[in-house]
Amino acid sequence: MRQIDCPLPQFKDAYIVLPDQWLGYHAQRRDQAVEAAQNYKSGTMTQFAVSMALLEEWNIPGLAGNPEKWDFTKLDLSIIAWVNEVVLSDFAKALIVPKVFSSPSPNG
Repeated sequence: MRQIDCPLPQFKDAYIVLPDQWLGYHAQRRDQAVEAAQNYKSGTMTQFAVSMALLEEWNIPGLAGNPEKWDFTKLDLSIIAWVNEVVLSDFAKALIVPKVFSSPSPNG
């Protein structure tokens, strides 16, 4: 697991924990979060719901206790942006497959 501390001074105790390796069940959790977040009608809030679904652990102000009582719209936008950037960019790297180029064919 990889703990990432929040760089925002007003959230010095906040952190998120990413898995060491992204697995197929993370993709499944991502897809389920996209579907569940449709009621927000907001790309940013959908991304945040996906980010939260992908995390293993976190300490984010306003997101403690029962998840059914969370209201993402009341969170500071800077922490939403930070979580989205860190989680989604890291997850996206797992979806990139390096290209293998064949050696050039000889002339003739």
